[in-house]
Amino acid sequence: AKQWYQRRVRGINAEYGGASSPVTREIADDLMLDPATQIVADCTTACLQEAGDVVQTGAKVHAELGSLLLKNCDDATQRKRDDDHITVFKNLGLAFQDLITADMVYRSYLQAN
Repeated sequence: AKQWYQRRVRGINAEYGGASSPVTREIADDLMLDPATQIVADCTTACLQEAGDVVQTGAKVHAELGSLLLKNCDDATQRKRDDDHITVFKNLGLAFQDLITADMVYRSYLQAN
């Protein structure tokens, strides 16, 4: 029998940001380890140490979000997704990213006013 995600979420992006400890999980093993799944992290180093979904399954983190946005990663990671592809974004909610974002918004506001 096909897994739930194979019937419902193939070809989409799935975002997870709740479990941020090596002992907590929110994503099923079969989704994390599916060959069609490409895992993108907010920070690879933190994800490999703190995200139970990655730590406990040994799943590979394929790219960081910043690298994808800057197009600073390999061609395989940048490739066009097909209908069977699943992108899992594992977000740990890092404070430094929140600060950088807040600073960018503030500077943009100052320039506009």
